[in-house]
Amino acid sequence: MTFVACFKRALVAVALIFAQQAYAELVIEDAWVRAVPPNSRTTAAYFTVRNTGAEEQTIAAVRSDSAREAEIHDWVETAGRKTMVRQDQVVVPAGGQVVLQSGGLHMMMFRLDPVPSPGDKVLICVDTEAPAEAPAEGEPVAESATEVCAEATVRNP
Repeated sequence: MTFVACFKRALVAVALIFAQQAYAELVIEDAWVRAVPPNSRTTAAYFTVRNTGAEEQTIAAVRSDSAREAEIHDWVETAGRKTMVRQDQVVVPAGGQVVLQSGGLHMMMFRLDPVPSPGDKVLICVDTEAPAEAPAEGEPVAESATEVCAEATVRNP
């Protein structure tokens, strides 16, 4: 991992502390990322999002420091065939939780940069506000006050 990548992750970790203090109703637990071969550009993250608040929360965006794009997907069966479908929003009920797991809802991570290795820590974030606009190519995604993040360990299933 390069110095720039390490520095970027350190800055994001500091932002994480402030973001969680500002918006602590959602909590990410048991986060992990599926290990993939070094030439792969796609993987998935699995975790539980718990809502400790008295009102439902809607996840409108996800991101990771290891992927240029991230989306929540679900497996949907149509005419006996299962396909992955992007979910624009996921509602986390008041006092409840949503589990992102293999074979169900999960976070897809596209255009990995760098490709994480088993044992690495990867930052994953959920946001209750969709970004106003997509960043330009090569630009980092800005953190927001409605974002909650956690470290996920890269491992084999």
